Amino acid sequence: MAYQQADQQSVIKRQKQLTQPKVVEQFSKLLGNKADNFLAGLSNAVAQYPDLANTNLTDLITVAQKVATLNLSLVSELGQAYIIPYNNHGKVQAQLQLGYRGIIQLVQNTGNIGRLGGSPVYVGNKPHYNFVFGDFYMENEDFNPYTSDDDNDKKVAGYVAYYYLKNGERVVNYWPIEQVEAHAKKFSKSYKGKGTKGYTPWYNNFDAMAIKTVMKDLLKFAPKSSESEVLIEQDNRAESEMIDVTDTEQHEQPEVIEHQESNEPNPEVEKAETVNTDEVHPWHKEQQSNDDIEVPFEEESAQTQSEQGAMFEDLQELKDLK
Repeated sequence: MAYQQADQQSVIKRQKQLTQPKVVEQFSKLLGNKADNFLAGLSNAVAQYPDLANTNLTDLITVAQKVATLNLSLVSELGQAYIIPYNNHGKVQAQLQLGYRGIIQLVQNTGNIGRLGGSPVYVGNKPHYNFVFGDFYMENEDFNPYTSDDDNDKKVAGYVAYYYLKNGERVVNYWPIEQVEAHAKKFSKSYKGKGTKGYTPWYNNFDAMAIKTVMKDLLKFAPKSSESEVLIEQDNRAESEMIDVTDTEQHEQPEVIEHQESNEPNPEVEKAETVNTDEVHPWHKEQQSNDDIEVPFEEESAQTQSEQGAMFEDLQELKDLK
């Protein structure tokens, strides 16, 4: 069965469902006056990943409430969290995926470490890495890919993540791009390598996912709260289980396209690809009748209520994340 993306009408209907008073009320209880901005981010996520319109609305709202409870934003430009549609045995489901800036916020909120960050490292930085001892340094730390005229120097050589301890010591982790690529293909079911098509952040925001991967590896032995450790482990598990929504039940091979490596650096690697939502964003359209739109808060199955109850028991433990 060939993959078919949700049509625009379905996207618009889903976005309208997310503006209903019952939905706004639920998020207002969690976020107060920040609810409208959060729901705008959720609506934009549906525009960016149209197959979220094909997910169960209750499930989508439940995942979004988890993001809200963690005090993270779904605005793609902030790179804190994403809600991704994925293929679960032929059924499209919503899945939370942390962005590396979300990990930074969660870890830094604990107060156990100082500044935490990450970046691509370019050929022009002249990086040197000893795999055995983990030593890393750059001959040219001041290289700026945006002012360089050398296309080869502007190519990405790898990715670095770092944090500072309270005594000022800097701890660094570096992965060459080949190591990132091999890790992604091995541990992420949603990524099949460069030159293939896909629908998840590994395809539309490789740099940000690469930084997150190196950062999570760095944080394995960093001082952090048990809550943030659980969240990172959940993100690892979700990524390893997530199958690209474009994969069909017959597991069709993705279409191979000719790979043309870009020499231009990504000026803001934390940004997910954005979509022009002028035609599908509900705030850009005249509001229509919502009589035919169902919002899943009054009539829910016993199974759904049980699943949500269990989830929010888990979420309660995370609400006090410091």
